[in-house]
Amino acid sequence: MEIFEVGRAQMELANKSGSSGHKDSCTSFFRARRHIKGQAWLTNWVVDMSSTTEIESQRKSWFRWWHNRIESVSLDAEYSITQTFRSPWGYEWSELITDSYSHTKYNAAEIRKNLTWGVAVNGVIRVTGWISSIYTGECSDGLTRSCSTYVSK
Repeated sequence: MEIFEVGRAQMELANKSGSSGHKDSCTSFFRARRHIKGQAWLTNWVVDMSSTTEIESQRKSWFRWWHNRIESVSLDAEYSITQTFRSPWGYEWSELITDSYSHTKYNAAEIRKNLTWGVAVNGVIRVTGWISSIYTGECSDGLTRSCSTYVSK
């Protein structure tokens, strides 16, 4: 009997939710025991909203995945959040905040980026946001792999 591990290597809309917000992950394999794993999630608390994205290079040994340095890991991400306010007189307005991030580390196993927005408690009636990330890893033998995540709330 042969066992094959399967990883998703294309962008899909995350439709998962939990106490910490929405989360999406992707995996792209170099070989049977090496891969890069990308993750992104949104957290929405009463006083702030944050989006976090990270890439990890991992190697499997002893039935578990461990951090493993490779030639380079890259993280490219775009973020957006919209806060909608209502005045005591019923007037509504929205504020849009966008940002992007791009970083490459050499001889590294991971990159993580966290972007937090403060939310004014008074008058906020709705907070929505999204994060789109592309993760790329390159081994010393020239093999390159990438995958993507997208989460919205």
